[in-house]
Amino acid sequence: MKFIKSYPKKILFVLSATIILLSITGFLGRLWWGFELTSHFRVQYFWLLALSATWFTFGKKWNYAIIAAIFALVNLSLIIPYIPTAKVVQASQYTLRSLSINLDFRNSSYDKATSFITRSKPDILVLEEFTDEWEKGLKNTLSTFPHSYRFTYPTPHLSHKLESLYSFFGPSISFEKFAPKKISIGLFSHLPFENIRASHPDPYPVPHVKAKFKFKGKDFILFGVHLISPVTKKRSEIWNKQLLTLANMVKDLDQPTILLGDFNTSPWSSYFKDFIQMTRLKESRKGAGLHPSWPTSFIPLRIPIDHSLTSSEIIVQSFSLGQDIKSDHFPIILDFSIG
Repeated sequence: MKFIKSYPKKILFVLSATIILLSITGFLGRLWWGFELTSHFRVQYFWLLALSATWFTFGKKWNYAIIAAIFALVNLSLIIPYIPTAKVVQASQYTLRSLSINLDFRNSSYDKATSFITRSKPDILVLEEFTDEWEKGLKNTLSTFPHSYRFTYPTPHLSHKLESLYSFFGPSISFEKFAPKKISIGLFSHLPFENIRASHPDPYPVPHVKAKFKFKGKDFILFGVHLISPVTKKRSEIWNKQLLTLANMVKDLDQPTILLGDFNTSPWSSYFKDFIQMTRLKESRKGAGLHPSWPTSFIPLRIPIDHSLTSSEIIVQSFSLGQDIKSDHFPIILDFSIG
């Protein structure tokens, strides 16, 4: 029986062609918002195409093997900058720890979050999808931070079908019953605020808090960020505006700067690359590992959408993920000093 005419091998051929097509559309996000969504799964594309190339080789279908291998290498080239390397960083006895957690407003594992925050001992804590229920659940823990600020903002609801899909990746609680009309982003700190700001209450503002701190005589600015998920045309348009507005806020800052939070996009997004180029910030993941942060409940589709971005004056000591607190996101931990 011919190789490509056997049923399992036909499936392999169709799968490989589909992954190759998705690999291509991942570069075309500026043309259509749906293409942008295909840019996020470079790791998955690489492994599937590498496997396909191997099977085509065993079947002596050399042309198919070569094509699959070429596109596997294209995806690998985008992953390589995030492969862990032995980095030498400037030692400093004055290291700060920042912790960013998307709590997931459906989640009610207050004890797990409390235990993790207590053990992590962050100097600065950013909480996304922070609700009144979470404020009550973390009351004792948050009371240990002498300085705090909370910005509440509206967010458009997902369609019923997308709510059902998102529920698959997070706690099994109905969106319709528990979805808040407004959610918050909170900033909690052991360092005093020199000043603090948030977005104006526009219909769909940039969900962020911006604080200026002074540590050992050195000023720095920290943004806690939570951008909208761009999973429909309308939400994609809002997300693009939020990202561009945030870039304009950051690009002209002349002080050490850190951005932490849920950007709802991967490093391979065309728009995210534009953002990095425009702001000249560094990705803490580069050389530290991909650390895919969402979704916690489905390993095969995990992608890195929670980010730590820093200006050149910030010395990153380490970047890592925290433990699962039953949110759909893993926390991200950044240990840093100021050069």
